[in-house]
Amino acid sequence: MKLNPILRLTVFSILFVSLGCTKPMDKKITKDNYNELLEDIRKNASEEDWKKVQAITMMAKMGSLAGKTEMELLEGKSFNQIIDNIKKKNEADLKAAKDEEDKAEQLAQLFEVIEWRKSNKTDAYGITQSVILSLKLKNKMDKEMDAFEGSILVYDKLQNKLGEFLIKDTELLAAGAERKLSFNFSTIDFKNNVKEIYATNGKDLRFRFKPTRVLLKDGTTL
Repeated sequence: MKLNPILRLTVFSILFVSLGCTKPMDKKITKDNYNELLEDIRKNASEEDWKKVQAITMMAKMGSLAGKTEMELLEGKSFNQIIDNIKKKNEADLKAAKDEEDKAEQLAQLFEVIEWRKSNKTDAYGITQSVILSLKLKNKMDKEMDAFEGSILVYDKLQNKLGEFLIKDTELLAAGAERKLSFNFSTIDFKNNVKEIYATNGKDLRFRFKPTRVLLKDGTTL
């Protein structure tokens, strides 16, 4: 069957649009088209998409410091694919963080924090400084705890987090028993604001015990 010229031209135009006019944000990134693709997006994509692309290229350049080149991190994917992957990862990270927080809240119900105390320590020369964080805990369960771990979170009076310090205790804590625990943290710490904690009056600090794992005497892990 022969198509008339007008119909044939219409079909050709539809095929050309569907096959040859992929949106720049959907084009696969290659070494050969990278610079041209960036320019195409800059000129023709929305301002929002262009900002996302700029952020992705910046992330790729920063990632190249870890051993891979910018192109190795981007090639073979479109910018829309990368954006979608980042979105999915962020959603997964948020879910994991929520799950962790929910678990910590459940485990926190097994303890009663009776008392918090913060004190400072220096060596004889006043050079080495550290913060001692102490808490008195009670096992609210009717089962013995063989060990537990978690973290101490410290906030200022405005609820700004100053630090999160990992702790663990491996001594048996009997059902209903209380124990005072003390932990020493040096001011030479690049992850936490220990120097600020050191300089702040303990009355102006807020504390939280966040348990992450509890091992019972019968071998059960919570």
